[in-house]
Amino acid sequence: MSGRKQKRPNTSIESSVASSPNPRSTQKDTEPDESESATAEPPPGTTLTDPEELEKAQKIAANAISASYKSYLTPKLSNQVDKHGRRMIAYPCKICGTKINRPTGDSSCSNLIKHAANCLRKQNKKSTVKPPSGTHKPVLHKPSKDS
Repeated sequence: MSGRKQKRPNTSIESSVASSPNPRSTQKDTEPDESESATAEPPPGTTLTDPEELEKAQKIAANAISASYKSYLTPKLSNQVDKHGRRMIAYPCKICGTKINRPTGDSSCSNLIKHAANCLRKQNKKSTVKPPSGTHKPVLHKPSKDS
């Protein structure tokens, strides 16, 4: 034998996974994992069209399940598309008019709540910093000593 080290055979993770049966792998083929279900695409045939998604969003906003929808006008289809190439739903803000876009498959209100809170904070800050012009302090009259 020479002084050289012998080369180990290549044992990649893929080959070891394929050779050893994993009870979880059979379940994964039939049901998606809970962590994957949030990001996984719905099966073909159950996807709603853009107008159907808009109608669904309008119904949810009209029912006002979350108080966050009260700060927005009726949602409309946006020209902006999500990473899957589908049009997003635009929620126009009642205060500033900015359209907040949300992907059709996303039901989270967090971005709507955050914008509404920031918008209200900015509006309150503007109204307290500069009083409207033409306002005067009320003049207080002292009661007369004659009475």
